[in-house]
Amino acid sequence: MAGPVRGRVGQRLQETLLRYGQVGLVVHFCLSSVSLVSCFFAVRHQLPVEKLLDFVGASPQNHDDSSLGLGSSMVMAFVLHKAIMPLRVPVTVAVTPLAASVWARLSRAAR
Repeated sequence: MAGPVRGRVGQRLQETLLRYGQVGLVVHFCLSSVSLVSCFFAVRHQLPVEKLLDFVGASPQNHDDSSLGLGSSMVMAFVLHKAIMPLRVPVTVAVTPLAASVWARLSRAAR
């Protein structure tokens, strides 16, 4: 069941990026950057991310968070960031039309 869901999520993102072009890419990269940085700080400051991983269907392995170095924190943050992609894509799809209309309004006002 994970295959078709990921396919639909990816298809929605691709359609949005094709429709809105550069604005869609900027929104996607901005939201992804915020997500990755937030995941890093959550892992680095030992916030409980296990519930979030369980929610998206990724079970964390037992490990001692206090022994994580900077590199391990980055890897864990990246894994968490990828695990919550099904939550990020609908936000990207919802925010992109709003960002495109604001961008169009600002570019018209600048003329």
